[in-house]
Amino acid sequence: MPFSNLHIKFLTTCILTTALLSTATPSISAATKPIEVVTATGVVATDVPPYMLKGTVMVSLQTIQKIQPSDIRLTWDQAKQTATLDYTDNAQSALQFQVGSTYVNVDGKHVTLAQPVLIHNKRVMVPLRAISQLMGLSVQWDHKQNRIVIGNTDHLSSSVTSTDSLAQQLAVARRHTLNLKQVIVPPELPSMGLMTVTSYFPIGVSNQYFQDNGGRIIYYEVRNNQAQQLWAATYDNKPAINKGLLFLPYQITKEVGTRPVVSTPLAYYKINASVDNLFYGLVDINGNQQEIGRVDASSTKQALPVIEQESTDLK
Repeated sequence: MPFSNLHIKFLTTCILTTALLSTATPSISAATKPIEVVTATGVVATDVPPYMLKGTVMVSLQTIQKIQPSDIRLTWDQAKQTATLDYTDNAQSALQFQVGSTYVNVDGKHVTLAQPVLIHNKRVMVPLRAISQLMGLSVQWDHKQNRIVIGNTDHLSSSVTSTDSLAQQLAVARRHTLNLKQVIVPPELPSMGLMTVTSYFPIGVSNQYFQDNGGRIIYYEVRNNQAQQLWAATYDNKPAINKGLLFLPYQITKEVGTRPVVSTPLAYYKINASVDNLFYGLVDINGNQQEIGRVDASSTKQALPVIEQESTDLK
């Protein structure tokens, strides 16, 4: 399902035995503050703090997954001590790592790594720069901020760090997402061309959203720094119950792509161009909409409001 976070909890269990057998202890260089990993959606929450090993930033495979959460699938082979990363939006779609190895297998070809794959704090750790670049993402080291930057993050303020609230990071990331180029997959469905546009984000999410502009609704996911259409539909004003899309209580007349399923509440942002106001609130899993507030749309160019109820859920 589009909104189910892809986890590999079983990986943690599988590598416990490996961790106990591993006697190698990496030499971690000291830093003035913890190393941060930053992507287009903000500072990445890491299960194991990234660290520098002989000039190479090492991160867990779970951290790699969070760089592009909708595009990455991770699996673990306990017998071979091998992890496989399937990256669905890149020609080099399969990366395979073996604990202790100094290379990664890229669709059958060996690519040498600066540091070997290893176990640290009961997690499989890999070199962040090499893996990100193999996924087609740009990588930069920000020495002053002690952070590694993945992809285009120009929209993020340098003051946004992991010490900021998740709500602050989410507010900036959602605004960035709505400013991305939208890639529409033919055939493009017609819309009513109304002056009101409503965007819906799953709670706590910034890289997946619906956009309704009256008579037409499109579901987007952020991939390669673009908002790519995965589903679209037209609807009329006849009441209807849409399985999986209770926030859209109208009869769907035509759709393209695979209809997503919403299993969480949604935060919504409605812009009325005629009065230049932005209305925002929540939609619960039963489709009930609750407006929380309204602001001048021009005041949301850098960040969208994140309401208190959602902030509480993020803690």
